[in-house]
Order: sequence, then C-alpha cells, then structure tokens
Amino acid sequence: MPVLQRVPLDRGVGMGLRDRPSVLSGVSQRVRTGWGPVYVTVNMDEGGEEPFEVFVTIGQSGGLFNAQAEALGKTVSNALRSGADARVIAEDLAGIRSDRVQEDNGDLVRSIPDAVGVAMLRVLDDKLGEPVRGDADPKNGVTPPDEGPEGPL
Repeated sequence: MPVLQRVPLDRGVGMGLRDRPSVLSGVSQRVRTGWGPVYVTVNMDEGGEEPFEVFVTIGQSGGLFNAQAEALGKTVSNALRSGADARVIAEDLAGIRSDRVQEDNGDLVRSIPDAVGVAMLRVLDDKLGEPVRGDADPKNGVTPPDEGPEGPL
C-alpha cells in the first residue's frame, strides 16, 4: 500500500479545488472490462504536465454502473484538483478486483476502478494503447463480452 506523500503547497493542497480553465486538452480511451467497455477521459492541466480531471462512462446514461462510474470520475477529479498525486490515485485504483476479468491491450482488467487506474497509468507513462502491467497471457486471453451491464453493446 502506498505511503502518504507530502505535496508542495503550490499544488493547492488544503486550499480547496483549483479553478477549472475554460479549455483543457486530454485523451479518451476505451478500456475493455468484464462489464463491457469503459470510456475514460483524462484531461491534463493547462501546462499539459499533470492530470487535472477524469471522466468515466459505461453503459447507458442513468444506469447503475454509469452512475457509479460517474461518481468515481468526479471523486478522482476532485482529488486531482485538490493537489493529490495522480500516480498514487492510479496505483490505488489499479488492481481492484471484481468477479469479471477482461484483457485489454495486454493488461488483464479486473474491474471498473481497475480500468480507470490502468487508463491513468497509460497516460502518466505515455503508453496509450500499450500494456502497463502486461499480465495478460496471449494464449489464454479473455474474449470480449457480447453484452455490457445495461444490455447488448
């Protein structure tokens, strides 16, 4: 488990949320999970140096899984805007397990939070579309599901 790290005060820790600029750039990724595809958008700060906010969607609008995914994205975004370390957040989410596992670009994705952690690590490590763990066995990969949590994809 990661140890809490001190963060420089200039990152805004303890000073509330940093204001959101009117324009941010980022990347959106589709991450396959055992619950269907999860779409994770990571927007970077104005300098393009650090993640500033994260959006997560899965399934249909208004569904249970999408509500939980949206809540996860808002919570991660608030932590980032408050100065939390993006890598610590990503590593905490990566590895959370559920009962459904799916291969995505060489990584075994074990849950929706794991998908968010993997997507964030791919951004942080500049490995978009590549594995960050490489724990999927190509001979024994898991085939994509025909249905997501809200019905047929």
